[in-house]
Amino acid sequence: MARLHDSRHGSDADGIDDDDMPLTHEQAVVEADAELRRMTYHPVRKAVGIVVAMGVAIGASLGVGYMFGGDPGGIVTAITGVVCPQDAKYALDGDAPFVNTSDTSEHPAKGARLSEKDAGQYYLEAVKPSIQPLRDAMNTLYGGDLKATRAAAGKAATVLRATAKALRSRTWPDEVANAAAVVANEYDAKARQASYVADSVTPSASDELISLDAYGVSEADVYLRGKLGLPAAEAPSAPLEITGIEDRGIQQGADAGGSTVDTGKRIIAVTVRSHVPGTLSGLNLTFDLKKGKTTLGRISGIMDDIALAEGQSIVVPVPVDIGGDDGGIAGATMSWDSWSLTDWRGESHIAAASDDFAEYAPDKVMGTFTLR
Repeated sequence: MARLHDSRHGSDADGIDDDDMPLTHEQAVVEADAELRRMTYHPVRKAVGIVVAMGVAIGASLGVGYMFGGDPGGIVTAITGVVCPQDAKYALDGDAPFVNTSDTSEHPAKGARLSEKDAGQYYLEAVKPSIQPLRDAMNTLYGGDLKATRAAAGKAATVLRATAKALRSRTWPDEVANAAAVVANEYDAKARQASYVADSVTPSASDELISLDAYGVSEADVYLRGKLGLPAAEAPSAPLEITGIEDRGIQQGADAGGSTVDTGKRIIAVTVRSHVPGTLSGLNLTFDLKKGKTTLGRISGIMDDIALAEGQSIVVPVPVDIGGDDGGIAGATMSWDSWSLTDWRGESHIAAASDDFAEYAPDKVMGTFTLR
């Protein structure tokens, strides 16, 4: 019955055992018919064969339904011990795939009451253990190594749950009580996401950790820190560190690769260092080009067919082609908009910076650069 398992539990080099691929309905019928024909020459084996063939057909149907429509009655889970990806997704939040982090009624205040003097230090000590493990898990997933991603996500889930528990184990000063409860819910929700990734059987599931608002800060966290006089919150940093930016002016001819597609365009050379465990095979980096509070446009640099390992750097040419003359962009600044990193498997992982990313994850190099 090994063929009834989800194919993504295979053990060969690419994580998929071809012999373990789930049967389609048509394949199940063919195999069942063949099994019956093999058993008809022996009266005892014929009876056994009918049962086996029926099991193959039923099991295959369960396998297909397991992957695409859930596990009705928990049958596959009961047999194999593997949680259906679709069911695991919904199990993140209990009965629905959504956590209302603003609803604090489920976890009423309890535990010793914190004074305003002690609340700030307690808060910092509660959230600190979660910061780096979560960032490590987010960086790891870009590399496409499922085993490493699951391990990093599992570690992050543990500390995120511990942070939520610590925040809920005290009664907070009235002025920040609701904010603390919301932050606890947010850590709990992030822990559920991390647990989902830790239990996943496909690399694409790991993108849960870099979904909407992943590279931002919590409004409740900002409010609480402000009220308690704490240091400003920090958003998770981008997986690529910018180590240099150079305005190379107008490209006059073909580039080093012989391409003339950017001839006549202003070229900004952005040097980035990878903090992604493993090897990246492609980059697509997008930046906002701003003048004051006005966004002039977006500019992007793409690198394909590369092998960028953790700790290595690469120069990414970013052409500026937003219309108007050079005078219109003189003095403009750059900030992250989004990035798409392609892992060694060829799968892209896309994330967007929040609107306030530049404020809560300031870039020392990009923050001092202006176009001439």
